[in-house]
Amino acid sequence: MLDGLRELRRCARTGIEILISFDRTERVFSDGMLLLVAELRRLLKYTEGKFKITCTVPLNDKVAQVAKQVGLFEMLGVECAVQPRDNDVVMWRHAYGSGAQGSRFDDVLSDYDGEITPALSSALYRGVSEAMTNVVNHAYVSPRLDGLDMQMKGDWWMFSAEQEGKLSVVFCDLGAGISGTLPGSRPEVWRRIMRWDNRGDARVIEAAVADSVSRTKKGHRGKGLGQIVKVIEAVRGASVAVYSNRGIYRRTAQGEVKVHQMGGSILGTLINWQIPLAGRAE
Repeated sequence: MLDGLRELRRCARTGIEILISFDRTERVFSDGMLLLVAELRRLLKYTEGKFKITCTVPLNDKVAQVAKQVGLFEMLGVECAVQPRDNDVVMWRHAYGSGAQGSRFDDVLSDYDGEITPALSSALYRGVSEAMTNVVNHAYVSPRLDGLDMQMKGDWWMFSAEQEGKLSVVFCDLGAGISGTLPGSRPEVWRRIMRWDNRGDARVIEAAVADSVSRTKKGHRGKGLGQIVKVIEAVRGASVAVYSNRGIYRRTAQGEVKVHQMGGSILGTLINWQIPLAGRAE
């Protein structure tokens, strides 16, 4: 997928009309779809209608329903007669904004009132709000290294979806990523990272989370990534994944951590909270 997004940006830079074929797409994941929608909105803004960006209607009915539900066809001006009807599709919700707009939280999670505890809902709200604050304060302080001469100030995208008995809440920005903003926001942490042998983006995320959690325990305000990963702690079977540039940081409710370095970069930051919904897996 990262290769495909890189090709989309190359076409946009060179003025080549774009047709995205979904003919062989058989399954959609919330984090991948969110990243695609965010990238396409950025490209539409960049091209200013100078050439066409469009797509085929997926042959797979489920995929077509999801694309319609999240507004992909409307965004690209594509006619599609398919209407979302399946239970695991009509619950998809999406929001797009700029700046810290906590009120948009209800746009993607109001349908789950009563299915997640008030404490979890409150924790998710704090996590999403902190992610929005990070976007406003840090994400776009440096240019995005995608070759497009444009700036998106404070823009973020958010999905919620129910997949395989779990609530997936996904939030992303297309900024400089954690490794691109940490030198300015937490210079002492960055200096410590620079002394390591492994300075990959995955280790940078891990260090930023550890520093944020440490500051949280000391009562500091502006808890950042610590607040974001803390959401899952009280829910058995929950997990969170933080993607930033080439790095992936995964953490379970039990505190198990895995980091992974990707071959390509998402050129931004994406957070995916996965929370079991009681009885849904069955």
